[in-house]
Amino acid sequence: MLTGLVSGASSYIYLLLYREEFLAFLRRLLESLPPQAATLLTPESMYQTALYSSVIGALLGSIVTGLIFGALAGWRWESLPGRGLVKGLVAGLIAFAAITILSFASSALMPISAPSGMLEPARLWNASISLLTYLLWGAVTAALYMRWARLGAS
Repeated sequence: MLTGLVSGASSYIYLLLYREEFLAFLRRLLESLPPQAATLLTPESMYQTALYSSVIGALLGSIVTGLIFGALAGWRWESLPGRGLVKGLVAGLIAFAAITILSFASSALMPISAPSGMLEPARLWNASISLLTYLLWGAVTAALYMRWARLGAS
């Protein structure tokens, strides 16, 4: 959930910072759609939807990925290299690599993409936030696992 909040806030801030660029893109996109779409959609309404869905999507995505990676970490935790916090950071790096690969694969399959150059400034920002988020997830996972492992041993 924490990773979703960080990711959602990051996406929201990015959309706010590049509002005019996104509106210009949405105007061009709307022009390429059938004329009936213009009666239902405006660039501003599409932008507002993107703002809200960035946060909601990040929260839902973090819940799903947290469940998946949490189950995998519980299943294979002992086989990860390191001890304690280091083990959690390794788990975070593995999760970051998996999500990055899935993100690149899914963006390659998108039927509509942002114009070339529009997202370039955000790539380093997104990668940094994502890496920090998954390292944080790994650290929290390690702390909880160590605490629960001690309670189970007692």
